[in-house]
Amino acid sequence: MVRKEPLHREQLAILVLLVLLTAAAWALTLTQMGSMVEQPSMGGMPGAAVGAPDPGVRLLVYLAMWTTMMAAMMLPAAAPMILMFGTIYRGKREREGAFVPTWVFVAGYLAVWAGFGACAWAAGDFGEGLARAYPVLGELGPRIAGLAMVAAGLYQLTPLKERCLSHCRSPLDFVLHHWRAGMSGAWRMGVDHGVYCVGCCWALFVLLVAVGLASLPWMGLITLIVCAEKLLPRGRLITVAVAAVLLSLGLLTLARPDLLAPTMG
Repeated sequence: MVRKEPLHREQLAILVLLVLLTAAAWALTLTQMGSMVEQPSMGGMPGAAVGAPDPGVRLLVYLAMWTTMMAAMMLPAAAPMILMFGTIYRGKREREGAFVPTWVFVAGYLAVWAGFGACAWAAGDFGEGLARAYPVLGELGPRIAGLAMVAAGLYQLTPLKERCLSHCRSPLDFVLHHWRAGMSGAWRMGVDHGVYCVGCCWALFVLLVAVGLASLPWMGLITLIVCAEKLLPRGRLITVAVAAVLLSLGLLTLARPDLLAPTMG
């Protein structure tokens, strides 16, 4: 009974920091979106809006913007796992004197999303090169988005999606199977959890790239979907419902690409 209150305070402190970090990430993301809208590019890739001639500089700026966006969108859904990690290490510090800051776990988690962002950058850069070489591809934007919706909808129903989602929905199960001690262990745990989260959500974020990263409605919708799948009791039903909606929208967009074209302009 004596130890419950310190653990409660630890959780509260981490929760407050997560809320502040998420709010700051959203504020920065909304600010960044202004420049992205002013200088649109294929897929809304934010690095192209910077105008830096050096590809390395553009990549670094893009990764900073992408990681900020991922913090805004993914930290709310990862909060239960982050809170559990902090609580466990607070208990270990009281019992054994061992302590690892929670930010190490969070850094490993966000590093995975940064790596995913680098892949998205490469794909977007390749797509822009194709669009410049073959201008007709620019007219296929709505159909590409329609295909992305269909692909994302189908992935929602795969065993891999279900396996990754089960790890994300159960922090205790993740800790039991992936616990590692020490600073490097905390980093590895963050990376492992990030890999499962990417496995859950990569198709939705490919969809976000396809319709444009500067699309606030899509960002908000995907954030709500991710949180609902991971945090609500009937997450599997939500996953199936999202699959049905994405498949329907994707097929409709392929049949009537003019319906989506105004939102991508």
